[in-house]
Amino acid sequence: MKDYIFWKDDIYHMGCYGYYVNNQKKLLHRVKYEEYYGTIPKGYIIHHKNGDRSSNDIDNLQCMTASAHTKMHRTNKPWTDKRREAHTGIRRTSVKICKYSLEDQKLRKAEYRKHYRESMTEEQRLKQNEYNRQYRLRLKNRGKI
Repeated sequence: MKDYIFWKDDIYHMGCYGYYVNNQKKLLHRVKYEEYYGTIPKGYIIHHKNGDRSSNDIDNLQCMTASAHTKMHRTNKPWTDKRREAHTGIRRTSVKICKYSLEDQKLRKAEYRKHYRESMTEEQRLKQNEYNRQYRLRLKNRGKI
């Protein structure tokens, strides 16, 4: 898969969700479809038949209603990270559910801060105190304290 494609005196780069897009935010597969078949009716989308969003050959593009497209791709399975990556080509990190209660989180945060302060040198501590003092002054001047 290329990072960018030259087509019709324009540069299309690999954008979000694995589609090629130009600087005017036009998607390459939609531009190619419109040039070959004409305008895309309102409420219709362009589907990649083989599922590869980087393959923008005219034979691979199909115009269909958004609802039909949703029904085609819908499954009763939840969106796992692996399934999302296979569908979009984008790897996302897992969202971890916190196993600690709010009180435990506050306690752990306080312990971390205490450990961090103890590991600071005197020079770092003075620098941090000065930064905090200036930050409080800025907030006071804005009327937020």
